[in-house]
Amino acid sequence: MRPLLILLFLACLARHTSCELTFDDIIFGGEPPPDYNKFACPSSDGHAASLVQVFLHVESIRDIHSEATLDFYLVQTWNDSRLLASGHNQTRVKMTGRVLPDNVWLPDTYFLLVRHLLYSPEEQYFLLEAGGRVEYNRKVRLNTPCSPDVLLFPFDVVRCTVILNSFGYTAQEVRYQWMVDGGGFFVDPVNNGVDHLGFFVREISLVAKSLDYAGVPYSALEATVHLERKYTAYLLQIYAPSALIVILSWSIFWVNIHATPARASLGVTTVLTMLTLATQSTGQNAKHVSGKLTALDVYIWACFVFVIFA
Repeated sequence: MRPLLILLFLACLARHTSCELTFDDIIFGGEPPPDYNKFACPSSDGHAASLVQVFLHVESIRDIHSEATLDFYLVQTWNDSRLLASGHNQTRVKMTGRVLPDNVWLPDTYFLLVRHLLYSPEEQYFLLEAGGRVEYNRKVRLNTPCSPDVLLFPFDVVRCTVILNSFGYTAQEVRYQWMVDGGGFFVDPVNNGVDHLGFFVREISLVAKSLDYAGVPYSALEATVHLERKYTAYLLQIYAPSALIVILSWSIFWVNIHATPARASLGVTTVLTMLTLATQSTGQNAKHVSGKLTALDVYIWACFVFVIFA
């Protein structure tokens, strides 16, 4: 390690410039010069906050209930003028996999209100271009909270929200912004898995805001995916059969009043059928609504009451 440090020092003297971290230092694992602090953001000189642009490419959305599992690629880009490539032939360096530079500044992006956060060390890359432009891409899996409109189930819209901000840098040091190119947030329309779960992506809303912790502002980004539930299956499996059972039960008034066995058998059959349908519907949809009252429950039990009145 000492010979490498001596070579770096001599190279700095030969250029008659201040020692700055070069591409070769990153490639070969050279130690950064004393005046480069990887724990200080590029704006540590007191000027405007460092701008970190973020793009989320959602690969899949699974297990949509009160929370959802998202697999996505987190792309972050920023400029660090301390990273130069002057005097070198290479104009860009890209490193993938587990071998990434540990001697440069990286944003400490933090996801709020999530569980089971997982980063994939094999699926990430670090791109450095001449002039100090940095792009950091990594695969992320997390469980984020979702807010279904339970009262309107199954005609509801589930809103799943992802919020990120810096864990240690204030808004005066680091400012997050959704990447303009690509819209900042993209859901793969083919492999997202939402269609198999009975949803489709209705819209995506992106917000850049500030969060205060103990009176200190932090820059944050919020993305909300609006997932509308497909209700065709509920119409065919629950709503239509329930309506037909009610119609059948009220047909008892067209049966001869003296045909007591026929009237009794028809009434008992429709009541038991409606009760079975209500019980099965409640059990199958319990995981979606967490035991709360829904529009489907109101409809089923209203049909049950009409059947009883018949």
